[in-house]
Amino acid sequence: MYDDLKGKTVVVTGSSKGLGAAMARRFGAEGMNVVANYRSDEEGARETVRAIEDAGGAAAAVQAARASAWTPCSTLRCSRSAAWTSG
Repeated sequence: MYDDLKGKTVVVTGSSKGLGAAMARRFGAEGMNVVANYRSDEEGARETVRAIEDAGGAAAAVQAARASAWTPCSTLRCSRSAAWTSG
């Protein structure tokens, strides 16, 4: 539907449930690489990632708390590795 989004990477906060999970799945269906961010519900985020991957998309779950607007990347914990190229 949105060809200009294919291959782009999106970070969706709150991807473990509700609207965030629905948005992450939709972006995955549009061909985007999805970073499913979660604060505490790791299993919910992994379910979102599995759903995206099962549908043929690319996704990774990343835990990151909103400590500040400038939290260094070194504080993020990836639950799986992903190598994507930006388009």
